[in-house]
Amino acid sequence: MEEKSTREEMNEKFIEDQFFESGNTGLKARQLGITILAWIGFFIPFGLVLFPILFLKERVIIFEAFKTAIRIFRILDVFLLIALIFIVIYFLFLTHKTNKYFKEQL
Repeated sequence: MEEKSTREEMNEKFIEDQFFESGNTGLKARQLGITILAWIGFFIPFGLVLFPILFLKERVIIFEAFKTAIRIFRILDVFLLIALIFIVIYFLFLTHKTNKYFKEQL
């Protein structure tokens, strides 16, 4: 029968995240930049649809812009729903795997 590990042995096996350690300014700046670019990429489609509606009213056929916005929202709706389902399933799988591992080790 395999012996169970102690808390001290388990602490040695834990992964440390360099982002939360003191220093590592370059890593923090790079991750912050990637996050900001991701949010900009998320909001650009909304801005491209709303800009003509809000600022170029006299030159825009509003109903065509709304049809385009509705298509974009439908595409994002399906994509984000599928992504959410996969993320939740993956999260549950990893949680179960981690709990099982630590239950066997402690």
